[in-house]
Amino acid sequence: MNGTDHACARYCERIIGMPVKSILKYLEENKKEIQGYINQLANNSTFLYHGKTDSKHAPSDYYINDDIILISRGGYIRTLYRVKFNLPQRSARKIIRNLVNEILRQQRLLSIAKEIAFKRRLFKMIS
Repeated sequence: MNGTDHACARYCERIIGMPVKSILKYLEENKKEIQGYINQLANNSTFLYHGKTDSKHAPSDYYINDDIILISRGGYIRTLYRVKFNLPQRSARKIIRNLVNEILRQQRLLSIAKEIAFKRRLFKMIS
């Protein structure tokens, strides 16, 4: 999954820590390398959510890789950012890991509930 120009710029700013003024020139020479890093992040990320977070944006897919959130739509990474808790890195990563595990647990429970509801409707139809 390739990153858009915006995602590449955000990677430089938010992940590398590059000053905004330097990003365009840097991307002229290093865009393929940055897209490679974004692809690695995306390929090794965990899916969290599909939907809208506000009324301004289209539904998107939300992924996480360590402490980096990636937002994807239409086969492209549109933007990314770090999750920050202003805690020591070890504590922040533990919180993120626990939150991701809870989201995945809730997704599994929802999937099971939907399957049970489907089977109940199916049983009612045939009985």
